Amino acid sequence: QAEPAQRPAQLGGGRAADLALVRERLPRLPPNASSASEERRRAFRRRMQLLLPQEALTALRALGAEFSTQGLSYAGVYIDRAWDILRRHRPTGMELLADMISTQADLTMQRALRCALQHHCDGGAPEAVAKVKEEERGHKSSVDGCSLFVLDLPDAQLLLVLSFCASPHCLSASGVASRTLQRLTATDSLWAIAWAGGALRCGSDLRQRFLAHRASQCVECRRPTKFEHVIVGCRLCEQCERSCPHYALVRSGAAMTQFQLPERVLLTLPHMDGATGRVYLRSAVEGLAAHHHTREGLQRLRAKNVVGESASGRQRRRDVPQGRASCQSQAREIRGQRRVDDDPCCFEATALQLAAD
Repeated sequence: QAEPAQRPAQLGGGRAADLALVRERLPRLPPNASSASEERRRAFRRRMQLLLPQEALTALRALGAEFSTQGLSYAGVYIDRAWDILRRHRPTGMELLADMISTQADLTMQRALRCALQHHCDGGAPEAVAKVKEEERGHKSSVDGCSLFVLDLPDAQLLLVLSFCASPHCLSASGVASRTLQRLTATDSLWAIAWAGGALRCGSDLRQRFLAHRASQCVECRRPTKFEHVIVGCRLCEQCERSCPHYALVRSGAAMTQFQLPERVLLTLPHMDGATGRVYLRSAVEGLAAHHHTREGLQRLRAKNVVGESASGRQRRRDVPQGRASCQSQAREIRGQRRVDDDPCCFEATALQLAAD
């Protein structure tokens, strides 16, 4: 008798697990962000046109127009219908849905989509979502046969209760439960307790200052840094960029040669134009190459198109007549040869820039 009651939750678990993977691919949204990068939006549109069929693109455009018309309350339906379209193109569909959310120009709509995605990941089946929504109205208990709501307590008692569990995680989780708790959890006295040992835990607006402090930390080592990663969109220090392999870079010329990808395909990926040239994330280029080539096909293309120095040295030397004209043509040929990349591992390249704040 217990199996039929558990079946809806199991059916919803797969969808919730897929959307949880989408949430993991979302870059963190800084608290003081003004708008999404226009360059990232252009690259995302080019990538959509390259990877999705025309009918899927048409359906997503209609869905976006309906989201703009209906407003923020339509965010949950938007996530559902967008995933119904993109789940046929896994695992690329997960990355596309994450980019679709993070490249929203209107940050209010982007936050609504992030919140709706969070609810989908936590809820699972519709029955579980309804149960969570019912519990969010207030924790109800029975004392001597009388019903008691936590929010019915005076503010002084609520602040006292919250002071016993005053941690950044608990205060943030309680603040999204209701408008009353959102107002109370922003009190400076609670954040002074949560920010125990912090150098700046005195004064006013402690919650905003705490969030700004956390947002200025490196996502890997949690040390304060002034730099942010342009491609990934997160705070990152110079040491972690060099030591973490998933931030490795590759230049456009090396990417076209090693992975046999044309430039128009590479332009669908987020990139940065710096002093040492245009760079991409190597992991993103590898994923794009795996979508376009098989392993054996890539090896055949490399063997056909990439000629090493030893192979070129064994080529038969052509006998050309000596003279002024022939020497000039040889000079033009030498000048037109492709320059050798002196830094193929991108040790001198970086995708960091000073953060806006």
